[in-house]
Amino acid sequence: MPGVKEVTELPVITVDVPGRDFGHVHLTTALLQVPPVERSRLALQVIHLAAQQATGRGSRATLQRCYDHAIDNDLVFRWNGSWSASPDRSRAARPTYRLDPADGWGRVALEIRDGDGDTPTVTSGEAVAFCTLEGFRRSAQTMRWSGPDSVEVVPYAGLVGQQAGRLIVRRESGAWSSAVTDDVHVRVPDLDLTSRPPVIDVVDA
Repeated sequence: MPGVKEVTELPVITVDVPGRDFGHVHLTTALLQVPPVERSRLALQVIHLAAQQATGRGSRATLQRCYDHAIDNDLVFRWNGSWSASPDRSRAARPTYRLDPADGWGRVALEIRDGDGDTPTVTSGEAVAFCTLEGFRRSAQTMRWSGPDSVEVVPYAGLVGQQAGRLIVRRESGAWSSAVTDDVHVRVPDLDLTSRPPVIDVVDA
């Protein structure tokens, strides 16, 4: 293919950018042996390279800041819902979300703080959530207190009204505990974690 460099080393991604309006990403099957987190890092690099090719010089600094932010945060996107007070106003809870770079799915935990404090005193286990910010927001809207010592949220809120799972935190006999029901199951591929990171070649037309 014109503009594509012949590559012999594996694993390799070749990015072919013949013009500003389109491009091609060529993958090798060896990428199946790259650990999930490294694949996520690789996807970010490809998107970053393509965006830089498609934009003017004035926007590249902004793109670089976005790229650096993602790298500095270990490719984990996090978002927190709003604090909601318990019925007796003695404490507050919020759902906190993250996108897991290993499988691309969200995870949600519940945090509880006492009174108007800033530091959570209780953090639950995690449940599987949807894979977008809008999905996180839909899930956060389901959080409810059922008394001063019990709060729960529906972790998975999909695109067309699908809801699944249950995450509940309650206090009994002075001790907090959490229970997770995951109706959505995700599978992380069993890969060789010793694989070396892939090489990226950017090829101009």
